[in-house]
Amino acid sequence: MDSKEAIASPTIPLSPKEGAQQDMKSLWDRWDKARKEETPSELVKGYNLVGIILIIVGALLQTLGSGLLNFRIAPIVVLIGAAILAVKKFKTLWSQRSLNS
Repeated sequence: MDSKEAIASPTIPLSPKEGAQQDMKSLWDRWDKARKEETPSELVKGYNLVGIILIIVGALLQTLGSGLLNFRIAPIVVLIGAAILAVKKFKTLWSQRSLNS
């Protein structure tokens, strides 16, 4: 066997340390990719903001309002804001559950 045949071998086995480093690098690459995909969209951020604003407005109407604002409209505004936040949260949890199954 001459030197050209020895150099041209098609598979060079990696040492366990080099193989582990490549495995770790691929795992970190997958982690980075997953983290980039998890960022919420602008629509989700907007719904969250609307829900929080409605809850704050309802609390202010309850505290500072009188008559109709205090007893009728304020609790409805708070409930609508809470419902928006709850629906978005349950929808997120449901989609994560379906992905994990």
